[in-house]
Amino acid sequence: MKISNFVTNCAITFTVVTTVLCGVWAISGSHSTTIQGVVQLDGQAVPWADVVFIPEDPTKDSIAVKADRDGQYQLNDAVPSGAYRVVARGTASDGFHKNMSRMDELDEYQQQMVMELKLQQMNSAKRIPKSYGTAATSPLRTNVVEGEVTDFHLKLTTSGKQVATGKTNRSTTVR
Repeated sequence: MKISNFVTNCAITFTVVTTVLCGVWAISGSHSTTIQGVVQLDGQAVPWADVVFIPEDPTKDSIAVKADRDGQYQLNDAVPSGAYRVVARGTASDGFHKNMSRMDELDEYQQQMVMELKLQQMNSAKRIPKSYGTAATSPLRTNVVEGEVTDFHLKLTTSGKQVATGKTNRSTTVR
């Protein structure tokens, strides 16, 4: 009899815990969304660009993400619904960054030469204009829709004309 009580208690405990966890998952998942995109400047990827979503609602926290080496970024279930200003900072690259993963295969002299070349390229590379770099001056905007995946591609130009494109199941306004 004691074993059957133990099994029954375990079954009840499992059911209660599962129900609570499913409820928490459902509640937390319904208030956030996923945002993904790519950061480009004049058609070139901006590797390791910083992208910050600053909510219009001052009671919400800003959320930052760093793009990968191809300028792609993704925030999974981290952005609550609402209107956001978007800030972007970084330097466009011609693809040299992709070769940096093999630095450990080079001797010390070769590594120094590669780093000097990298510094030269960084100094001559195009940087995202400062106007995109602060909340006060950035023209980038998006409206995050609860529970949806938002494709928010930052196709920036040094002239500042085309700033971003966004797509959800509902319209995303970007100005």
